[in-house]
Amino acid sequence: MGALTKLIEREVKAFLKNPAFIIGIVMMFAMYGIIGGISGKAAEEAVREFRELEIGVVLGERTELVMKLVEILNTTMGGKIRVYESLEEAVDREGIGVAIPPGFTANATEKGKSVEIEGGVKIYSLSMTSLSARTQLIQTVASTIERLLPAALSATYNISIEPQKTVAVRHSFALVFGKKLRGEELAAVASFISFISMMLALILGMNAGYATQMTATEKAEKAFEMLLAQPVKRRYIV
Repeated sequence: MGALTKLIEREVKAFLKNPAFIIGIVMMFAMYGIIGGISGKAAEEAVREFRELEIGVVLGERTELVMKLVEILNTTMGGKIRVYESLEEAVDREGIGVAIPPGFTANATEKGKSVEIEGGVKIYSLSMTSLSARTQLIQTVASTIERLLPAALSATYNISIEPQKTVAVRHSFALVFGKKLRGEELAAVASFISFISMMLALILGMNAGYATQMTATEKAEKAFEMLLAQPVKRRYIV
């Protein structure tokens, strides 16, 4: 047992003396920090945009319930609701739009019926932070409508409301540089961008690790000093 302990201590000391190992650990923590920062920034951007944005709303029906719901939503959003004739126009003008489809009132007042809305967003950048923040906005609006729906039902029909229904988004789309993409197509684009980012990070990490090992080896074999003594600029060596 004592021999095993000494062996482990020796290996640990060898690792700690290896520059490649130290730099690898630092890079790993830095990478996780960057990923965490990107995720946090996406969440913060989604919240900030939701507070500042104006929403274009398309009324597929103008029942008393729908009008009351839009009124409450407009009050909640600080008067930032704009009514449009088409969802594409709402998205293009405001950056985000939702459509209350025909049959919304019937689905909201009948048992066993699901409540759905349509939505779209305008994408200004293909960065993962922007994509995550913008696409999350539709779900945030749907959640807000879901939260306000019981109050609209109570104010319209003066009845006690059963547990609120879930408001789902169907037929979502995104305007990306003037081109209309369905939700599945946007998800495919986001996955591709994420894959490219991961591959670039992997390649850069492998190259950095390989370069660190080679530098440490050349330093140990006294070849690094000979390389630095040559009339070569430092950036070429790096």
